Amino acid sequence: MYPPRRIVFSQRTLNLIKHDKGRLSVYLILTFLLVFGILVVTELVYVDKSGYEDQKHEYDYDPSSWETPHPLPQISRTIKMDKSMVDGSNFRKKILSKQVEMQQLIRDISATMDRNPMVQQIRASRQQFKYTDGVNLKMDPDLTEHAGWDGVWQPVNGTSHKFYVYSAYYDNRDKPIIRVIAATKTKKSDKVWCKLYYKDRTPILVQAGINTVRENWNLQYSAAFVTCDLFNKSSDSYLESPVSLSIVAKLNLPVSNQLSVHYHNTGIVSANNSKIGVCVKPIHFNYNKTYQLIQFIELNRILGVSRFVFYNGTMSDEISCVLKYYINQGIVQLLPWNLNIQSQKEIRTEGLFAALNDCLYRTMNSVQYLMLIDFDEFIIPYQDMSLLDMINSLSKRVFIQSGKPLNPSQVSSYSFQNSFFYLQWKDDESFNVNSEITAILKTKRKQKFHPPKQRSKYICIPSAVKEAGNHFIWEFHRGRTLNVPTSIGFLHHYRVCEFGGDDCINNGYVEDTRIPSTWGQQLINSINREVDKSHCDF
Repeated sequence: MYPPRRIVFSQRTLNLIKHDKGRLSVYLILTFLLVFGILVVTELVYVDKSGYEDQKHEYDYDPSSWETPHPLPQISRTIKMDKSMVDGSNFRKKILSKQVEMQQLIRDISATMDRNPMVQQIRASRQQFKYTDGVNLKMDPDLTEHAGWDGVWQPVNGTSHKFYVYSAYYDNRDKPIIRVIAATKTKKSDKVWCKLYYKDRTPILVQAGINTVRENWNLQYSAAFVTCDLFNKSSDSYLESPVSLSIVAKLNLPVSNQLSVHYHNTGIVSANNSKIGVCVKPIHFNYNKTYQLIQFIELNRILGVSRFVFYNGTMSDEISCVLKYYINQGIVQLLPWNLNIQSQKEIRTEGLFAALNDCLYRTMNSVQYLMLIDFDEFIIPYQDMSLLDMINSLSKRVFIQSGKPLNPSQVSSYSFQNSFFYLQWKDDESFNVNSEITAILKTKRKQKFHPPKQRSKYICIPSAVKEAGNHFIWEFHRGRTLNVPTSIGFLHHYRVCEFGGDDCINNGYVEDTRIPSTWGQQLINSINREVDKSHCDF
């Protein structure tokens, strides 16, 4: 006995079925009517073949008067029905039996369709996703009370899947558009519209574009840019930036989100200062390494960083207390991050690429340089005493990259190679500090550096970037990346063995005391001072 054959549809066939799904019901109805009609005609009509006789029409033709070929003889179309062939009682019974058969046929076809996975997928796509976030923000399209919300995940009602928006930015660097930081399906996301709000004007509706970020692990959901094109075809000109907007999927549903638009008055303008900012991916897993956090902030402040942007997923009360202290000092900006998409199963690591790109655009007009790193990482200069001094030195030199000279004016991102300082290696006992202050305790680093773009991190000019990645820039507005020689600076990464276990300690290593010997005591003093001033319960 042979096993049942699996029927495999080609992708082209699936696409055609999806495209014609609306015609399926029509074809079924027409088939039913056709079969039913044939049955009725067969039962009602008896065609008497003798009725087709050759007989003269009321018009007689004289063949001799025709010079052209003779016309065809006229044929009677009279249909004779033998009434004796029609029995009302039998007719009704036959009709009823055929109706029952047809109804059963329809039920069988419907049941078969219900079991078909493709049909189930099509039906599911028609259903609206029901959000359970409990987000209940007041919308104000008239802009009388507020101009929308910022830095909070808001749903897009009417889509067949999860679709959230977080923030909006007016980007006038090329053609004027609004960039919305969003999270949606990686592939085949539902189409949406931008509803633009202006003061004392009627809202304007434009179709939106959706561009998922390039790093997504091919998971179901991804961070994305929703773009609203401001070009007006009727006037052949660009609309001015709206004050706020909503992303909508169904025009007959009430809006479920409203975003204020950053830079709607100015557009993106390069920061005219020497400030350096830091972005960190969303804080999660109830993060509670308090001294690691303070070390991160204080060492980067020593190196010249003046602004930090964090995103709060989950954290301990102690961490929350410390960050509240830094927020009051004007050093840290902490934004909520309650994205209701399951991390690592539905979307990459808490939707970190939405956070990194939000931070990129959020700081674009306020800092000249931006660094995207984690709490266990530091970009350390080896020939200068600060990050800004190192960048200024790099901006005066021409480096050979890929066999060609790279002019400093072309550089918009400085990439630093990664080196691991494994936590399994023994501590340097020169300082007696908390075990979380790894930048002072760990002085052994892996001898071999990772090549550029592999675990590397970077400092960029934010106004020159369109899409930021975790380890390198994905898309520039202008400029290129300079891979910084390790003799000038590189990334310190303090972590356990990346593949689990303790085998990593068998790697070749070198002693590197750059941080403790150069800034060690200054860092300890800064940490102790801020711990005391925070008045948090450690």
